[in-house]
Amino acid sequence: MFLQKVYKHSKLLFLAMLGFIAGQLFINYKHGVVCSPFYHYGMYSDVMKVKDKYQIWEIEVNGKKLFAKDYSIQQWDMIMLPLQYYQGIQKSNALYETDIKRLLGKVHISADEKYYLNNCRYDQFEKWYSMRLQQLTKMPVNSLIINYRTYLYKGDHFVSTDEVISLAQLCS
Repeated sequence: MFLQKVYKHSKLLFLAMLGFIAGQLFINYKHGVVCSPFYHYGMYSDVMKVKDKYQIWEIEVNGKKLFAKDYSIQQWDMIMLPLQYYQGIQKSNALYETDIKRLLGKVHISADEKYYLNNCRYDQFEKWYSMRLQQLTKMPVNSLIINYRTYLYKGDHFVSTDEVISLAQLCS
């Protein structure tokens, strides 16, 4: 047996291997605890269930919708991630109010809001994002419409709904 050979070779290595095996078994038993170097190997093997409703960004430049298929993965990420980050400003600020402020106080670090809170300045974001889109799409941006639309999954296809939130409304 392999472990017997390891034990004869080095008792320290044998103990380290037993510790690793025990840690891995514990992580697999607990299902959801992940701590490097111990990972739950089944964490990506579950079936992804289709939801009834999805919310998807729609970007329209000069009256023409942008589609992921027309861009590389990297370009599409550069188009979508700023929208997701902008949308997440309120959650980030809420996290500051609920946890960060309290924790910083406990370790005697200044919790001055001006260093930790972000502002939702849509006009500035739209101007910056338009320039960014112009660089990525290689076309001038004369008009820009960004919406967060709800789609329903019906059998084997998606159906657009009238449930639309503009980007300006998401972080106000």
